[in-house]
Parts: sequence; C-alpha cells; structure tokens
Amino acid sequence: MTVGIRFTLASGNVDFYDDEVKSITDDYLHDTEVQENQETKPYVYNEGQAWSVFKVEFIERLSTTKAKIDQLIDEEAEMTFYYDYAYSGGTNSSTVIFLPEGKTKRYHYKWGEKDATVTHKLTFLQSS
Repeated sequence: MTVGIRFTLASGNVDFYDDEVKSITDDYLHDTEVQENQETKPYVYNEGQAWSVFKVEFIERLSTTKAKIDQLIDEEAEMTFYYDYAYSGGTNSSTVIFLPEGKTKRYHYKWGEKDATVTHKLTFLQSS
C-alpha cells in the first residue's frame, strides 16, 4: 500500500493510503468584485487575502481509517498537510487547521440497501 497523503500533528504522522482517499480539492476563500466595461475586458478585483481551503474526502475502507480521521478532528491545532505525498515524497505541504463546520459523513445506498462504502469529507483551512 502506498501512502497517498500525510498529516503531521504534534503527536506524530497520520498517514492515509491511496485507497482511503477519494478526492482532494483545493479551493480559495476570497471576496471578489467583477467590474464590467463595454470597451475593455472585465476587471477582477480581489478584496483582502486569499486563503486556500482543502476539502478531503476519505473512504472508510480500513478498520483504522475512522480512528485516523478522529485524530485530525481532535487535534484542534495547526498541522502540516502533505497533499500529494505519494508523488512528491513530502516536498509539497501546507500548514492547515481543521474547520469543524466543514465535516460531512455520507452513507451510500444502492437499490435501497446500504452500501458498504462510508465517506467522510473534512475541510481544512490554510492557516499560514
């Protein structure tokens, strides 16, 4: 199994394998104003600083996956997120903090029956 992503917490590393990670998206929280002009192209004005927001969807595939997710939720401090650990070997990272209001747990159903797959979507805000 290959480590896909890594979180470094005060207590040590929390590694997630490739098959435990469904998706990672990197969005930006930013107030934006678009000014249109009939003679020139629109001007986009960004107000304030942009903060990167990582949304990670985990698949509860292994018996240890939920415990690792709980470690991230319970950390309540900054952590280092290696978002492409499998490819970069730990050279690309961001300092993040967990956003509690960005947590979702999804159960999947097929033909009215509960599927074995449970996913957890967590949101992390770039903190520095």
